[in-house]
Amino acid sequence: MKGGDASLIVKKVTTADTGTYKCRVKIAETGSWKYVTINLNVSPDQMNITAESGQDVTLPCQITNKISAVVWSRADLEPKNVFLYQDGRFFPNNQHPSYKNRVALRDRGMKGGDVSLILKKVTTVDSGTYKCHFEIAETRSWKNITINLSVPLDHKIIPAESGQKVTLTCRAPNNSKRVKWSRADLRDKYVLLYQDGHLNPDNQHPSFKSRLTLQDRQMKNGDVSLILKDANTADSGTYMCRVFMEETRSWKLLINNYLIVVPPGQKMNIKAESGQNVTLPCQSSNNNITGVKWMVPRLEGEYVLSYQNGNFEQDNQDRSFKNRVDLLDIQMTDGNMSMVVNDLTAADSGTYMCGVFMEETRSWKYISYVRLSVTDRPGPTGGSVAVIIGVSAVVLVVGFLIYKRKCRSNTHDDPEDEQPLSPEELVCD
Repeated sequence: MKGGDASLIVKKVTTADTGTYKCRVKIAETGSWKYVTINLNVSPDQMNITAESGQDVTLPCQITNKISAVVWSRADLEPKNVFLYQDGRFFPNNQHPSYKNRVALRDRGMKGGDVSLILKKVTTVDSGTYKCHFEIAETRSWKNITINLSVPLDHKIIPAESGQKVTLTCRAPNNSKRVKWSRADLRDKYVLLYQDGHLNPDNQHPSFKSRLTLQDRQMKNGDVSLILKDANTADSGTYMCRVFMEETRSWKLLINNYLIVVPPGQKMNIKAESGQNVTLPCQSSNNNITGVKWMVPRLEGEYVLSYQNGNFEQDNQDRSFKNRVDLLDIQMTDGNMSMVVNDLTAADSGTYMCGVFMEETRSWKYISYVRLSVTDRPGPTGGSVAVIIGVSAVVLVVGFLIYKRKCRSNTHDDPEDEQPLSPEELVCD
């Protein structure tokens, strides 16, 4: 404590360290005690978590102190409570209905100060700022930890053939009472509107009448998936699932389903080997096209190739396809939007969707798909086999010549008398 320095270092502070600290020191000369008061304020811990729609997510909240109660909340909701647990009991009375039967503590005993929350089957509606507000048993004081949860808009690409029954998936909050399915190119007409327990046919597009139903009219567990019967090529398009949010009195987009329906004979299956280049065909009869987009369902929103208004878009292109894909005809002459994929790998296998930007509706529409299967080349390459055969042949010839040379040496003792061997002399006993 040279120079009267009695400063204290606190390592790895948390919100639990917030409080008033007193430093009591004794003055050597006078023998008296002096006090120094310091107020320490540790800002709430903040964490960013990103999850995919449909996943179960754990929102972490844990300190070393024993916790007697915890309240999880979201300020943008009414009521705000997501989960309340105190004295070994869960209190559901003031819980927001969208979290009913979807949340639980990771450890109901809150051992080791663990009050992390498990949120089941998240959707984009669950995105927001969550506050973990907990009471420390020893001090009876309350502390906070903040977590930002982001669930990006979900994208699904659904290939189908004419005549099939198709399911367009969508999951909404449990308390949803109004669900609307729409398609970008239908303008003010909707695909399906469900509210107050009934289907509303008033403004439904006529092409869907008697062909649509919800997978579960009770919408249990938030399932608002749509079943489309007897699909045809005119049904191709981008289907959007929205739910009405009572808190904001507005519609919330949950998912985009990209449906493409082709005639039974049009779908294509292409097989190739790794290392090869392949052309995936796509042809449109509409010449008024300014953009083309190739996508694969597993990329979840990222594209393989996107070309619009004379430029290739790079921002959301999947990294594995960078510098490996191109249009067969960049002018898209006669509606040719085929794509070339170079230096194939087995990971390139999958269903590729070809979409076009329609100037008439200012929207994207998928018009065809290709199933690509890439296999690794089996065994050693032909070059390796040729080298092995070539080396073996050389060894055989050299050995044969040495052997015959020895035979001939045994026949002619005098090297000067050596003459070309006759066919009979080529045989050694």
